[in-house]
Amino acid sequence: MAAGNYKVPPPFDEKKSYESWKNEVEIWRLVTDLEKKKQALAVALSLTGRAGDSALEIAAVDLNDDEGMNVLLTKLDAVFLKEETDRQYEAYTEFDRITRENGVSMVDYIVEFERRYNRIRSPTVYADSNSVVLAKEMTNVKAKNLNCNIETGSDPGSSQSVNAVGQLPQADYTARGNSVIWADKISGVTLDGDLNISVNTSRAGAGTAAATLPSSQEPGDEAMET
Repeated sequence: MAAGNYKVPPPFDEKKSYESWKNEVEIWRLVTDLEKKKQALAVALSLTGRAGDSALEIAAVDLNDDEGMNVLLTKLDAVFLKEETDRQYEAYTEFDRITRENGVSMVDYIVEFERRYNRIRSPTVYADSNSVVLAKEMTNVKAKNLNCNIETGSDPGSSQSVNAVGQLPQADYTARGNSVIWADKISGVTLDGDLNISVNTSRAGAGTAAATLPSSQEPGDEAMET
């Protein structure tokens, strides 16, 4: 986006991140002097390719509205958001499968490792002071049982309302109002017994997350408490 030319929306390139472009559009909306009902029209006219074709399927009267941008982005989400998720999954899968083949030099291996690593987008997390988000990764663990105990707490005088004041930061996982999100990735885990998950809410101070992993060679119980 050219500096000082805030009437022109950010260009969309299918080869780049759709989510990043949406964030650019949100920034542009904050600085442009175009009236709100004209913003979706400007973005629609700037789109080309599949994005432009999708935008042209929307009636002009629906775009020429204060809610026109929501209508436009909902349409584009249906086309590009799943593709964005698929690309992220493919990047994780490609990274997980990296090995150093016979005859590959260490330098070439490091270059390939960094290329695959840089394709991975780490999930973003937001949690208010009374909530918990767990987004860890556990791999190649042998245990008798896996116990995950999650507890959230709040001071008696704190607000439990889920209504946020101001704009919440955009994140893949957003927990607020004394809530819990468990988004751990578990792979290659062998259990002889059970997987037990418990969630408790108390009026105490918020806890911290801790995990004790058993040796991959010696089975044992795994406990995670928050």
